[in-house]
Amino acid sequence: MSNTADERETPMSAAPTRAAPTRAAPTRAVVVTVVIETLVALVVGAAFLGERGLWLDEAFTWSTVDRPFPDLVRLLVTREGFQILHSLLMWPLVRISSTPVMLRSPSVVAFAAAVPAVWLAGRRLFDDRAGLCAGMLLVVNGLALQYAQEARSYALAMMLCAYAAAFLAGEVNGHTRGGSRAWIVVSVLAVYAHGYAVLAIGAQAASVAFLPPGPARRRLVSGAVRIGLLASPAAVLPLLHAGRADGGAWNDTTSLSTVRELVWLFAGRTATAIPVYAIGVGVALVAALIAWSRHGRSETAWRYGMPLMWLLLPVAVPLAVSLVEPIWHYRYALPSLGSLVVLAGYGLTRLEGRRLPAAVIALALVLSARVSGSGVTTKEYRG
Repeated sequence: MSNTADERETPMSAAPTRAAPTRAAPTRAVVVTVVIETLVALVVGAAFLGERGLWLDEAFTWSTVDRPFPDLVRLLVTREGFQILHSLLMWPLVRISSTPVMLRSPSVVAFAAAVPAVWLAGRRLFDDRAGLCAGMLLVVNGLALQYAQEARSYALAMMLCAYAAAFLAGEVNGHTRGGSRAWIVVSVLAVYAHGYAVLAIGAQAASVAFLPPGPARRRLVSGAVRIGLLASPAAVLPLLHAGRADGGAWNDTTSLSTVRELVWLFAGRTATAIPVYAIGVGVALVAALIAWSRHGRSETAWRYGMPLMWLLLPVAVPLAVSLVEPIWHYRYALPSLGSLVVLAGYGLTRLEGRRLPAAVIALALVLSARVSGSGVTTKEYRG
């Protein structure tokens, strides 16, 4: 696909005529910033990790993997097909230790690794400013931190979905053989990390519809078909096991309170941060509508369409199904959290002037950090 032209922005900097992703190598300052954000995420995620005992779901993780390997495989196939990859990663760890710190450590690492993932997705879709802001928003998001400190697969799925989006954006920017393989492999692993991640990966793959017809789109469609075939066992097993693992009576039907709770949670579990995210995503949505009206199916439209589909589809599908059959739980939407911070990061860095976006971002960080530091893993937030 041809490179996009330099973007020209309106006075509000909210409606660029073209998205202009950063294609040059990142500067040293950018790399250092990403490293610092990642280290902060690692420290925050590891803080007080062993202060409380395992709760019900974490105990289930332990009971799943604390058995001979053939028995684990049998259990994954017959009953617990939601979190195959996480269980396989956990099995050797419990041979070393079954302490809460050991059981939760993979989630901490996945949370920290998700920071460079959302930065890479942001820079490949837009630019380094959007990516760095996305990384900061993720570091202090209370919902992300909650599952960074839990011995379950949600942080792993969130991280892999973010890398899948980044590799897909790299493929749209310019085809490389290694990049295509990375996109396919990471996408498949995301679905094996948690069955519900198929909605996020499917939304990313379906976004190629925003691209104009041609060899590039056909190549991406071919990659999406390969992902579907390779990931199909991990997508089908949860359907066969529905009601027997990871849900059941815990799931909710869809209501207005369900939607309100989801908005609050995705904003980092603090209502005062909701306007900050709303501003960022709102600016991105306006830019998406303008890009679509001016360019139709194009690489420019895809840069907004992909993260929007990645955000909305994994939420909308289970909410819609739960109108009839209760399958909804907010944790199933966690693979979409990366798209939220990328879109908010883009929108916040496009606000007019230099002081306003800095003030808005600082406010989001302070508000979210206040919640993150207040003990997000207390029992009241479990479920």
